[in-house]
Amino acid sequence: MAPKRFGSFAGEVAFGVEAGVRLASRRIDVWHALGTADAAAAATLGRIRQVRSVHTTLGVPERTYRDSRPDRRLHEIVVRHVDAYVCLSGAAGRALQEGWNREPIVVGGGVDLRRFNPAPRRHHRPALLYSGDFTEPRKNVPLLLDAMAILRKRRPAVELWLSGGGDPSSVLASAPALAREAIVELGVGREEDQAARYGRAWVTVLPSEHEAFGLCLVESLACGTPIVVLARGGGPAEIAHDGIGVQSGPTAHDLADACEAALDLVALKGTIEACRAEAERYDWRRSIVPRLEEVYRA
Repeated sequence: MAPKRFGSFAGEVAFGVEAGVRLASRRIDVWHALGTADAAAAATLGRIRQVRSVHTTLGVPERTYRDSRPDRRLHEIVVRHVDAYVCLSGAAGRALQEGWNREPIVVGGGVDLRRFNPAPRRHHRPALLYSGDFTEPRKNVPLLLDAMAILRKRRPAVELWLSGGGDPSSVLASAPALAREAIVELGVGREEDQAARYGRAWVTVLPSEHEAFGLCLVESLACGTPIVVLARGGGPAEIAHDGIGVQSGPTAHDLADACEAALDLVALKGTIEACRAEAERYDWRRSIVPRLEEVYRA
């Protein structure tokens, strides 16, 4: 019944039910859920017992999208009854307010500044880093490749490092030849090597649309590397500002201009320190965890 009713979300729903059964008889103070089904279970348990229920949505909770999902009624339970509904950005929070008339609590993603540090030196050639999924349409990888072809005409030495999951071959096959010449495929790589990638790159680019946050951006800033985002990309636009990043318009020419401007930031004195200082706002120990503790105690 559950697979037929909930489709691809059946596993998540089963997890929510199992979690609710297991935690119903245990002594807990706070249930912080990241999925819809377990958040509905937390909200329900919170109404029965003295348990504070908290839900962090990892996406943008637009009404039209949530209503199209088979677990829409579970999300309605969350919106109505969860004690704290956390969004990763103001953009995601506005979607909650506009669609559900529910006040959000905004707490962004976190980065461990002890692990993510600037590299001893950057790559010997200008390098843009894209860290993310290659096949998700809203990530706009084809737009980035078109921009790279334009940028290579201005700066022939520039490279584009692709780091992440998924097979990029179909996207690369349709990319301009100049862009393909610039590609360096890094694959997923080891987790412990990710900080070095950010530190050695000159700029990290996330040309996403409709993005709730952008963890790669704060990881990049922690490593002293400027960022480029779309001005209308959602949550990422709240992270990038003058001195540490550039917001781009929607076209490939706009994005090429933004990447070129960000490359120029690398040569400016104080850029690494400015990026690192901005990342402090997202440090797990000093910023994010204390904020979550406030949510738990409220």
